[in-house]
Amino acid sequence: MKAWSNLLKIEMNKREINQVELSTLIKKPASTVSHWISGTRVPPAIEMIEVLKNLDISEFTITSTGDIKTDKEPTPNQVKGFLVEVLNVQVSAGAGTLVDTESIDSVRAIEYSNERAHQIFGSLPANNVKILTVRGDSMSGTIEAGDLVFVDVSKSYYDGDGIYIFVYGDTLFVKRLQRVKDRLLVISDNKHYSQWEISDGEMDQFFIQGKVLLSQTHKFNRYG
Repeated sequence: MKAWSNLLKIEMNKREINQVELSTLIKKPASTVSHWISGTRVPPAIEMIEVLKNLDISEFTITSTGDIKTDKEPTPNQVKGFLVEVLNVQVSAGAGTLVDTESIDSVRAIEYSNERAHQIFGSLPANNVKILTVRGDSMSGTIEAGDLVFVDVSKSYYDGDGIYIFVYGDTLFVKRLQRVKDRLLVISDNKHYSQWEISDGEMDQFFIQGKVLLSQTHKFNRYG
């Protein structure tokens, strides 16, 4: 059924999610969703209703060409731009609490036009990009206190040398990571801070939140 496949594709595009994320949202196996999207399988009516409820779709219209229009589709004036929201760092640390000396809650979201977002972030979807305002000076020379950093949260793993947002133990860090044999070097660009390392045996305490894409100076020039 082409209409069912089209509906799922519309919802993925509208929400800027992939098939795996869609399967989580509608609570169905990723393999099943893949068959539905390719059009090789169609669910029974009762299963369709369950999926529609999970997508918060109360009604939709099937056109003669097999296209679908839902009651949730935005009009041209309602289409949002590219919204980058603050990184919400959540770590499973037992009864402990996260020590955050690296960031401050100063900017909650920035919205770009889709054209401008493409110039800055390329083809990355909005839900892969988050922002964080840096508090400390350990990366001074590269990232200054008060600067905004834009983070690719899809890189929740070591993806080559670069600057990462990560948690070690119960503390949040914004640091440069470099792989050397069986350990990761943790490097501050401010030379007043010592380099340290994380060994393979300590990886159970190490959680990457994302890789820094770029930073933006956050300065105010006061006049009058």
